[in-house]
Amino acid sequence: MKSIRPYPIVALLFILCTCSSNTEVYQSRFTREYENGKSIEVIREDRVTKWTGMITGKDYGGTSTFTYQFNVEPDDYKWEGLVNEAPLALVFCGDETLLRTTERIIKYDSLYDPGTFKDTTLYYKNVDERYFFKWFGEQYFVGTDSVTYEQTKVKCSEVLVPILQ
Repeated sequence: MKSIRPYPIVALLFILCTCSSNTEVYQSRFTREYENGKSIEVIREDRVTKWTGMITGKDYGGTSTFTYQFNVEPDDYKWEGLVNEAPLALVFCGDETLLRTTERIIKYDSLYDPGTFKDTTLYYKNVDERYFFKWFGEQYFVGTDSVTYEQTKVKCSEVLVPILQ
């Protein structure tokens, strides 16, 4: 009696289930001028990755992520968010600039799972340690709390950051 070797079957299953991925990157830009003389340029970058069976051609799903970055002029404040973090609003109050963002994560475990949705609000304060015509030093945003943001928002007005869909 002849025994069947599992190697050709495993190799055949591997070939049939092998996927190729295709990643497409889209970029959107938007500029808005505010009444206080400042302007903002917002850039959104979307990454869409799809997995397709090489031989079967079957769609096995994919992922979609986005990142935001913006630049506030004339102060030249730059911010670059984490993956799936979107800026919502800015507060310009004298020399202070505060930022409110949201981190949106949607996770699906299967096709029939309604999924989980996480929407977290984060707050940042701008720190500008540049000197000598802003050539040296650093400018960055550090985390702050909602109390500081709300107190500053009461003193000065909040402006919305354009969100690109």
